[in-house]
Amino acid sequence: MSSFKILSVGGHSRELAPEHVIDALFTTIGCRLEPRGRGTRFPAVMEDLSSGYVTPVRATEALRELQEIEAALRQVPVRDVVWSLAAFHKDDATEPVNHRAANALDYFVDTDGQPLISRLRDGLQECLNTAEILRLHYRKEARDGLLGGLFLVMPGVAWLLLGRAFFPDWYIAPLYNHAAKMPIWTFGMDLVILGVAFMIAQMFPGIRDWFRRHQAALMAVVIIAPIAWLAVCWYAGFLPD
Repeated sequence: MSSFKILSVGGHSRELAPEHVIDALFTTIGCRLEPRGRGTRFPAVMEDLSSGYVTPVRATEALRELQEIEAALRQVPVRDVVWSLAAFHKDDATEPVNHRAANALDYFVDTDGQPLISRLRDGLQECLNTAEILRLHYRKEARDGLLGGLFLVMPGVAWLLLGRAFFPDWYIAPLYNHAAKMPIWTFGMDLVILGVAFMIAQMFPGIRDWFRRHQAALMAVVIIAPIAWLAVCWYAGFLPD
């Protein structure tokens, strides 16, 4: 069963619609209204709003784009709604949509039967008026993110401890330099780093959004992390001088 998305602005939140219905709305916008690719025509909506994190600075642009999207969706018949890239069409008999709608704008509704676009517009306007972050999330998102990170950290820590205890002499040596021996138990740290990064991203969506906007910084972290771990291994004597 799909989780219900919550629209939050500051300390105010309200249930919006099932996650897969909201995803279908954004997918329809991307496929039907952006011929040059997702986010090329409506970057604030398709990159910020669809990712679930909008700052007050971006709210103005997102509101302008939603006005254009609203007019365009009125011209998209329900038969052209795209539920997902894997399956454009589906039987919507049990879906919480407006089955009497003639166009995509009226088709996608929230839990109160109001057009989703209207609810998103209200949220963006509140974001702008209050200078608070707008978020689209589900209630247990942070908890699930922590659990997901722990499922990566725990086996990583276990392998660091058990691998060193039972397989201390197992190592990987590169073909070009057999003197550089990397004990296999040290690779448990990869899972630990990945799990911690995942938990931080879930607990602090602002950090996750910053890295999403700054791809160069993300690539730098991806490159620096293994180099830093190699430095630790060298300091521990696992690599030749």
